This record gives sequence, C-alpha cells and structure tokens, in this order.
Amino acid sequence: MRDELRSIGDACRAALNEYTVRAFSLLPPIDGMRILDAGCGSGEPALALARMSAARICAIDPDAASCAAMGRKVARDGFANRMTVMNVDFASPEIQKNPFDVVWAEGLFNIIGFEAGLARAGELLKPGGYLVIHDEI
Repeated sequence: MRDELRSIGDACRAALNEYTVRAFSLLPPIDGMRILDAGCGSGEPALALARMSAARICAIDPDAASCAAMGRKVARDGFANRMTVMNVDFASPEIQKNPFDVVWAEGLFNIIGFEAGLARAGELLKPGGYLVIHDEI
C-alpha cells in the first residue's frame, strides 16, 4: 500500500515539475553547480533538476523509505555519478556548511518554519548562492 501511495504522490509531484523547470530557468548559469534538495521526498524535483542540468545534487530527507525510493530512481536514471541521497534532517550537522550554490526547498519551510528554514539555508549556501522556495505559504 505504501508503494502505491508513493506512486500516486510521485505522479502528482511530477505534474508540478513545470514549476521546477521554470524556477531553475531563472537561475544564472553556474559552473560546477552544487544543489541541495532539502526535503527531497521520493525525489521528483531533484530528478527534474538532474535532467535539465549537469549539477551535482545532494538530496536529503528524514524519511528512510522516501530516500530508499529516491536512491532506486537515481540508479535507474543513471544519475548515481552526480547525485547523492542522504537520510538526514535539514538541520543535520552531516550536511557540510557553505558548499551549495543553490538550496532547493519545495514544501519544506511550511513544515519546519520559515525562520528556521531561512537561517539554516543561509548556513548551507555559498556566498552569493540562491535559495529556491516553493511552498504553500
């Protein structure tokens, strides 16, 4: 049942990828771009980002089942050489500070709070980096 629900969720999320593509198109080209997909779930936005760029992507989520599903998709789609999936929380000290050109947060800040989310994103972004938020609020 959980896989069936995840499949439905993935289909719904993939239908929103036009907004992911549009937001990404507004970013300037960055050589060697590094993206953190914070709260990746089962990974539809991160996979869309990988399809349209050569960026190195670190996708994180505290849900182990979502990360496992994401890892299978990364392998299936041939992105294992430039995508990492980590089963960690956004606040985890395992996430290296200041290495990301872009922090991508779709639906996360509504859950953790904008104040906490903005503060943490600021720690993880390189100077001059970009924060992309797609949320209900």
